[in-house]
Amino acid sequence: MTLTIERTYKPGQSIRTLREALGLSMGDMARRLQVSTVWVSDVERSKRIVDIETLRSILHNLAVDLFRRDREDA
Repeated sequence: MTLTIERTYKPGQSIRTLREALGLSMGDMARRLQVSTVWVSDVERSKRIVDIETLRSILHNLAVDLFRRDREDA
C-alpha cells in the first residue's frame, strides 16, 4: 500500500492580504485581470485553483502597484 500526500500551496489569503494592503477592491482586481469578482473571490478563498501563469498575472498586477507605491514613498 502506498500513501501519497499532496502538498498544495493555496496563495488565496496572501493575494487577498496584498490586494487589501494596496487598497484595491475585488472589483478593481477583477477589471485588471478581466475576470469576474466571483472568480477573484473564489481564488482568494482557495475555492479555485489557478495555474502558474494566472498566478503570475495576479502577482504582476499587484507588484505594479507595490512598485509605484515604493517609488512614491522615495
